[in-house]
Amino acid sequence: VCLGANEVQKGDRVNLFRNACKAMGTKAPIVACKKILIGTGVITNVLNEHYSAVEFEPGLSFEEGAIVETLRR
Repeated sequence: VCLGANEVQKGDRVNLFRNACKAMGTKAPIVACKKILIGTGVITNVLNEHYSAVEFEPGLSFEEGAIVETLRR
């Protein structure tokens, strides 16, 4: 994931979210999105200043476009 050495440490917990979006209105549609928590994970290795490896809960699928945020200590 795109969380690096300045943001996380090995053992830190993270939340995994996805956006659920829908168009509202017909004439000039507005897209409304809601961030939905789908699970948690743990940083297993900080790879460099930009990236870390994460182990997510069993059965959790990580897909492109997912949002990963650290849990504040």
